[in-house]
Amino acid sequence: MTKLWLIGAGVLLAALLIAAVTVALLEREDTLTEGTPEAAVQSFLLSLEDDDFGASYDFLSAELKADCEIDDLFGSTARSDGRLESNRITLDKTTFVNGTAVVTVRLTQFRGSGPFGSSESSHLQRYSLVQEEGEWKFKEYPWPLFRCGPFKPVPESRPPLERRPPPAPAPTAEPAPKPTPSSGGTSR
Repeated sequence: MTKLWLIGAGVLLAALLIAAVTVALLEREDTLTEGTPEAAVQSFLLSLEDDDFGASYDFLSAELKADCEIDDLFGSTARSDGRLESNRITLDKTTFVNGTAVVTVRLTQFRGSGPFGSSESSHLQRYSLVQEEGEWKFKEYPWPLFRCGPFKPVPESRPPLERRPPPAPAPTAEPAPKPTPSSGGTSR
């Protein structure tokens, strides 16, 4: 009986191992056609995942680079924050509008905590790209980089505030002196 139990556990373990290897081999990412906006998005995300911040920065348009230096974008101690590791990113569609390519991907984030095991959530993310010198470059700051993007504070041009002297304190009424009682008679 003990031998049967060990043989059954061994067969089950082998089946699980074969299934895991099969799934891992089938889940390879497709390499997209070089020179397309989709390939630019894929290469950008892969360079971020590999902490190749120079390559990631090269995908920004000249206008974005002029607005944001590489140190401002990634910081002096740049490193990946792991946001890409827990995501599956799949191409949804690409549309072209007046020379701008809009690449839409589906981001699916996996979480492994909670009372019912793992969970996932998905949303669409759009990337706008334009061609510069034959290469596709991001026209807007791409997810997951927003440090120099729309949330960057822009100084407002307003006239300086007028400095007014503080208001003088309001006069206070002095209390009237209290009469002192005299010592008995009237003085003449």
